[in-house]
Amino acid sequence: AAASIDARESVELSPEKGGRVRQVLFREGNKVNKGALLVKLNDDDLQAQLKRLELQLELSMQRLARLEKLLAVNGTSQEEFDQMSNNVAVLEADIELTKAEIAKTEIRAPFQGVLGLKNISEGAVIQAGIPIVSLVQQDDLLLDFLIPERYYGQVNLAMPVQFQVEGQAGEFTARIIALEPRIEEGTR
Repeated sequence: AAASIDARESVELSPEKGGRVRQVLFREGNKVNKGALLVKLNDDDLQAQLKRLELQLELSMQRLARLEKLLAVNGTSQEEFDQMSNNVAVLEADIELTKAEIAKTEIRAPFQGVLGLKNISEGAVIQAGIPIVSLVQQDDLLLDFLIPERYYGQVNLAMPVQFQVEGQAGEFTARIIALEPRIEEGTR
């Protein structure tokens, strides 16, 4: 059967949100590890917002501590204490949201692999979804092939498969890791 060899994992990396490219932290053709920071977009406004929220949270926590002491001696109402407690919870949630937005300004490798050619430069303004670079895992490869349905019952998981690559000497061995449960109607 004719077959094609594909990468087990392959992706075109693109940002979740647009912005100005602050840093390109990779070299084309290099191997990168999972989680490696590849591109950093400008996040100055988000960092300032995070700092403001953290200062507000610090002040609100101090107020909450004072209200807790006053509540213990009936110096304030439960309602006022609950409002400040809610304010602290809202600020903590806003901080988490801002950190999530900051994380969207960092494009990281989702798996270990080899990078292709970059499509951006530092200083460029890019939009969400615009491809930045391709990442391909080359350690594990997939051999994809079709067989006639009459042989389906003779094939099973973990079964070894010998194959040859045009232009390469010798045979290679793979093993079946999955079977497509559907039959292609056009070719059977």
